[in-house]
Amino acid sequence: MGGIFCKRVDDISPRASVRDSSRFGNKSGRRKLNASSHGRSPSIQQSLSSSKKFRSTCQILQCGLRAWHATEDLKIIRNTRAVTELQAYLLTILALKRRKKRLKAKKKRENAIKEMVTCEAKYVTNLLILRDRFQIPTEALAKRKRWPKNDVQKIFNYLEPIIKLHQDTICVELNAYYARGKNIALVFIKYARWFAIYAQYLKNYNVACDTLYKYREKYKSFHKLLDAQRVDRDTGKRFQEIVSYLIMPCQRISRYELLLQEILRNSFQDEDAKIYDELVEAHKIVHKVAMSNEIFQKNSEDISRLLSLQHTIKGMPITLFAP
Repeated sequence: MGGIFCKRVDDISPRASVRDSSRFGNKSGRRKLNASSHGRSPSIQQSLSSSKKFRSTCQILQCGLRAWHATEDLKIIRNTRAVTELQAYLLTILALKRRKKRLKAKKKRENAIKEMVTCEAKYVTNLLILRDRFQIPTEALAKRKRWPKNDVQKIFNYLEPIIKLHQDTICVELNAYYARGKNIALVFIKYARWFAIYAQYLKNYNVACDTLYKYREKYKSFHKLLDAQRVDRDTGKRFQEIVSYLIMPCQRISRYELLLQEILRNSFQDEDAKIYDELVEAHKIVHKVAMSNEIFQKNSEDISRLLSLQHTIKGMPITLFAP
């Protein structure tokens, strides 16, 4: 390290060193150089401490080189003691900055893990609201009105398997791992294969929305039912529209990916290599599922547009697409 400093300090001109040295004390650079020739130069640590502009590593090194050249003659560069003193002081500052960065990253990581657990509980609650306040009353109304049973199933298709997956498995496991201080990435590695149900939900999502809008415009009783279910008669609590609950499963896997990415960004391999590798594997698996679901959703949207175009064209001799 001494050789590197020697090379850089030799490149600094004497005039520049005298001019820059005025930053590190009340005396001028010439007086400091004169004092250094008589053996009465201030310590390197004292000269560095007078500068408060240590906001980056580059500034630290620049201040160190200027202070070194201002307090000692060029011959002092050969002094091992001066090299060791400057090196230790700079490394101490860098270590403090590194420790501060790690503590900040640890806080962000813990917040992301906590958000993962709390959001999972809210997600399960919203799925139950969709089932209890919208699906069950709609099925009862369809049975009284003798609507086609398949149409109601199109709106809430694959909802029950998703509820069972998260209520009985994912939510329970996340809370258990979080309470024990274990790595929650293991939950996603263990149950990632069950996320394939989301591909079927996304494939059916546009059909569900089209059926919902068609029934809402066609049947006033269904429209009144959806409006009535948004308000709890006992507590007066208001709920979101049914469309807001139907779209939540479409966004869930992407939410997992973002939170795992935030946890991974604020984790370090040198702290615990095993936990870091598990996070990398979990993020890779969830990212793969998210990309696959995105393809399913895009194909479903294309098919929905094609069907709507086919319905608008009257008298067509051929069928563009058959679901």
